[in-house]
Amino acid sequence: MLYQKLKKQRRGFTLIELLVVIAIIGLLATMAVTALNNARIKTRDTRRKSDIVEIRKALYFYYDGNGHYPYINANPISTGRQCIGILDGGDCYTAAVGCSAKPTGSTSLYNSLSPKYFQKIPLDPTTNRVVNSYIYGKGNVAVGCSGASYPEGYWILWWPDKGRPISDADCQGLGVVACCGSAGPCACTGGEGYFCALKIGDRDW
Repeated sequence: MLYQKLKKQRRGFTLIELLVVIAIIGLLATMAVTALNNARIKTRDTRRKSDIVEIRKALYFYYDGNGHYPYINANPISTGRQCIGILDGGDCYTAAVGCSAKPTGSTSLYNSLSPKYFQKIPLDPTTNRVVNSYIYGKGNVAVGCSGASYPEGYWILWWPDKGRPISDADCQGLGVVACCGSAGPCACTGGEGYFCALKIGDRDW
């Protein structure tokens, strides 16, 4: 009788109990991965906000020392977009299918900022997506995602971690607006025409 009691006390888990334990472990693992991914997203977006502030500061210093912002294609009256921190021949788009007027790198812009204002020009912390660099734009941002119209000037364009910002709230402050225009710095056909845009100066050309 004592043997029978001990045998009952040492019985293993039933199949249902094992399945419940596995389900709980899976749920906890999913929650942990989600929390980790959210923390990484927050870290990258915080880095972007810091980078934008530093780029804006460098452009202000450049203006103060030269009386104008860096030229597009080294031409005082040219408008358009250029990748910040990328040399001639490179671009700051990957797999931007359907995007017109795709910005490319500019050695002239690079040399305008480095090494005088940056030892190393900051790049977007994520490289495996459509927009993998910050963009310097000159022109009319046209119509924003909120429906407002923005005047001509100088802009810094970027993407938050979620990509394709569709509202100003997606751009997380800094006086940044979401622009979805079909002309000016946000010119694009297709989904890649969505940007966060921070204006740094009024038109002077």
